[in-house]
Amino acid sequence: GGMLLRFFERCERELGRRRPLRRGFQRWVNVALRLRLTVEVEAAELEIENAKEQAVREAEARAEQAVREAAAVASKNALEAEAWSKRCDDARAQAARHRDAAESA
Repeated sequence: GGMLLRFFERCERELGRRRPLRRGFQRWVNVALRLRLTVEVEAAELEIENAKEQAVREAEARAEQAVREAAAVASKNALEAEAWSKRCDDARAQAARHRDAAESA
């Protein structure tokens, strides 16, 4: 990259001079500057593309995290609901035992 940049700088210095350039070199300078513009534009586009992909990846990661958290909450709630249901069943069974004991007394 360094050599190319030095070449571009030399081109710009040459362009900055008042005297007319040799025609062949002038053409090369124009090609080089166009090339640099192309390279810069492509680099900018690549950066935008990378930023977009990064944003998408981050959004997907956030969504996955949210789904995992929701699943964890749901399974915790399911376990708690199951525990409560068992407690109610136990209480009902106990009440029935007491009733039976009272009736047979």
